[in-house]
Amino acid sequence: MARDPGSLWSPLVEWNDQGSYAKDKFIVHSTGSTTDSALGIFNYFNRPEVVVESTFVVGRSAEDPTRQLMDSSALADANLAANASGISVEVCGAGDEPFTDWQVAEVVRLGAWAHELHAIPHQLIPSPTGGGYGWHVMFGAPGPWTSVSGKVCPGQPRIDQLKGTIFPAIFGDKPVKRPVPVPAPVAAKPSSLSFNLPAGHYYGNITGPAASHGGYYASERAAVKVIQQWLIFRGCVKGVDSSRWATSTWADGVWGDPTDKAMALWHSRFYPGQPFPKQCWGDDLARLTA
Repeated sequence: MARDPGSLWSPLVEWNDQGSYAKDKFIVHSTGSTTDSALGIFNYFNRPEVVVESTFVVGRSAEDPTRQLMDSSALADANLAANASGISVEVCGAGDEPFTDWQVAEVVRLGAWAHELHAIPHQLIPSPTGGGYGWHVMFGAPGPWTSVSGKVCPGQPRIDQLKGTIFPAIFGDKPVKRPVPVPAPVAAKPSSLSFNLPAGHYYGNITGPAASHGGYYASERAAVKVIQQWLIFRGCVKGVDSSRWATSTWADGVWGDPTDKAMALWHSRFYPGQPFPKQCWGDDLARLTA
């Protein structure tokens, strides 16, 4: 498997079902909206009716970390004729706004990793079938990599940054200094949370039935994240120290199998004998956050 150790592994359902290919292109996109987040794009791609995806999605800052959605050798439906040969990188934001300093540093980091692991050549992509580094509409819109007429992805301000700053840094010509995030004050424990779900509903796996609220809808994610932070705080997330409850990206607002395991561990330690140990009902939440 080809995974970037600096990105949050957030596999889509199809992450390992679309074949493995030699990669010779690194293609940068924009998500298209000023309000997009890496988590939101992950959830969009994970919807069953959505048949496209990207290898990576870069958030706006350290608080919205880069996510790897597909094995980097897998086909990702983002570049039309270059789906098999390209590593696609969605970067949050609209085409008329420049990359943030954080995004610049992240794309440089990913590009260097792609060169090291996949031997992407240090050059601008010379043709639609050639290898190197480029952007989605590099050869026209419509064109070989997009069928959408007039598409501007990733947008001229971002293309200028790719050519003037990001790609030269990847090629080793102009190093980019990574911005150092300033840590915010950390509360002594996670915030409180009221259980306001309808009767018969609970917090649980995102793939569960309609009664299971696991972050499928944006309105659920803040509550799911608080529950995950409490699970870290209670020492029930293996590999994550309880002191990191406020900063760990494990608490991402999406309830998957890892949260199932943490919830089951919490039940076994603090509230055993319950009929649904992988779920969080009202009485569970009251005990968890007490």
